[in-house]
Amino acid sequence: MKCANCNNRIPDTVGFCAYCGTRVRPVVPKPLPPRSGGRVRTTVARSVLMVLGLIGLTVIGAAGLWIAGIISPSAPQVAQQMAQRATSKQNVTRTVSVMPTVSATSRSVLLTPMSTAVPPTLTPDAKPTSPVSTLTSTRTRVLATRTPRGGERIAFISFPPDDIDIYVINSDGTAMTNVTNVPGRDWFPAWSPDGTRLAFQSERDGNDEIYIVDSDGTGATRLTSNQAHDWEPSWSPDGTRLAFRSGRDRNYEIYVINADGSGLTRLTNNPATDRKPSWSPDGTLIAFQSNRDGDFHIYVMNADGSEVTRVTNMWADDDFPSWSPDGTRIAFTSLPYPAREIYVTNTDRSGVTCLTNSPADDAQPSWSPDGAHVAFTSNRDGNYEIYAMSTNGSRVIRLTDNPAVDKSPAWSPDGERIAFASDRYGNWEIYVMNANGSGTNRLTHNSADDVHPSWSPR
Repeated sequence: MKCANCNNRIPDTVGFCAYCGTRVRPVVPKPLPPRSGGRVRTTVARSVLMVLGLIGLTVIGAAGLWIAGIISPSAPQVAQQMAQRATSKQNVTRTVSVMPTVSATSRSVLLTPMSTAVPPTLTPDAKPTSPVSTLTSTRTRVLATRTPRGGERIAFISFPPDDIDIYVINSDGTAMTNVTNVPGRDWFPAWSPDGTRLAFQSERDGNDEIYIVDSDGTGATRLTSNQAHDWEPSWSPDGTRLAFRSGRDRNYEIYVINADGSGLTRLTNNPATDRKPSWSPDGTLIAFQSNRDGDFHIYVMNADGSEVTRVTNMWADDDFPSWSPDGTRIAFTSLPYPAREIYVTNTDRSGVTCLTNSPADDAQPSWSPDGAHVAFTSNRDGNYEIYAMSTNGSRVIRLTDNPAVDKSPAWSPDGERIAFASDRYGNWEIYVMNANGSGTNRLTHNSADDVHPSWSPR
């Protein structure tokens, strides 16, 4: 271009004249006269260029519309597609599973919104669980945070000097809480079916009574009030009632009370001792132990106390009754210590089977959640260890192996882990291991004795 002031030539990219400093404005030269026939050729060329330009713009526009996903050849189709898209927006659904809140360290779950659910990715200390969200629309991945799934808390009894308290701890050993932090002995904790509360017996008010407390230690409520001892609370599967034993009528009988403290009902009535009530999984029956026929045996009655039936008939005391998950069988221990055996009886009295049949002492049977195995304690290899076997007594597997005493096995709700108590380091502590005996983890570390672990059901 040329400077309009001094007419000197300067580069096109410069905004001012280097010779006179004037702001540059391009000088457009006048076109030369066309040669003969040149005007026609020029007009044709311009027309061709215009057509090519229009074609190019059309192609570019169509490509852009195609990429945007809204290309349409006709107006009616455009209207139809817009109506369909509006309807689809209204039909977008989102289903989010609300997980129960538990007192544990939060975990991060990476959710991938898709048309079908996908397994979440958990932090390294977590275990894979079912997806917590399903989205039918497509959006950016969202990082959600939640607390661990249910069944990851363990209640246990701790024996510090001159006191007994109930604690709750996460299955990874974190967030240990004293839920009965008052003077007096508190023991026999029993989880409510929804995992939010614990029933227990306490002598904090002078004699043993039945109490309920939230799993975080708040909201302690006394359910019974009398001069006798009330022991061994057991929740009904629907969480509305508790069975327990009481000496209020001069001998120990089985009673039932509503979870709010109302509706006290006596179920058994005889001069013997009835104890250790346990509800069947469907809530229709209650098993208990009684010496009404001489030795202590296992009995079953309806939940209203009717139709009491003796289901064991051994020549020695029968103890530790444990319902199978399907409610058709009860595992128990029989024969005098130190040579007890583990048996299984059908609740319809159709048969009793000895599962262990060894000269050692086998006790504390605990059913796996799927009903396929029974964990127990035995000294068959010289000291008390944790074992597991099939429910017909075959395939006995030793799960722990150390010179100390391991006892009180308790399955996790998913059947993948077993909690137990051990004195392998000088005093009793709570441990958790995988169901095959691997990955043992010590949960408690204190000078008190910690025993009788119990998993929250949810």
